[in-house]
Amino acid sequence: MATQYLDDKYERDYENHAFAGTDRVGRVQPGECYHLYPQCVFEAFAESQLPELLRTPLNSLCLQIKSLHESIGDFISAALQSPEPLTVRNVVNFLKMIGALDENENLTYLGKFFLSMLPVDPKLGKMLILGAIVYCFDPILKIVAGLSVRDPFLLPQDKKNLAGTAKSRFSAKDYSDHMALVRAYEGWKDAEREGSAYEY
Repeated sequence: MATQYLDDKYERDYENHAFAGTDRVGRVQPGECYHLYPQCVFEAFAESQLPELLRTPLNSLCLQIKSLHESIGDFISAALQSPEPLTVRNVVNFLKMIGALDENENLTYLGKFFLSMLPVDPKLGKMLILGAIVYCFDPILKIVAGLSVRDPFLLPQDKKNLAGTAKSRFSAKDYSDHMALVRAYEGWKDAEREGSAYEY
């Protein structure tokens, strides 16, 4: 019964997430298909994925748009499925707050020559620049690297207590998540020198 349901669903909706790409790369053949998720999850799949413009942070994109001498609002509103105007206004206000844009929405020196050139989120880029100015670039670089990726203290639900214990051990001195990232990295480097990085 479930196999028949999957076959019927495939015939009706070939663009469904579970089958995306099969018609474009020549992998469609007669036979059986097994998916490793329950039927309720299969039924909850969206017909198609949201456009990237609607599911990614706009900070870096807006900065890149301004570096091309375009109006942020006009450029983004021309997209087929553009974000809400309030979202764009919030991003512009944030870029003004960190000093990347002036009050007239023009790039500042910081935004033009530094933040728009760095391949990280503008707020993390500003952290790097300020870290270099106040001579603490090395720990700031570790913090920015840790904030640029998935939280290293996230584990599967059954190991949540283990992750919490490790995080509290690294931040025990000052209760800082940022310093926990620095100490975790330094501990991993020490373990790598001793040949036990994998276990760390």
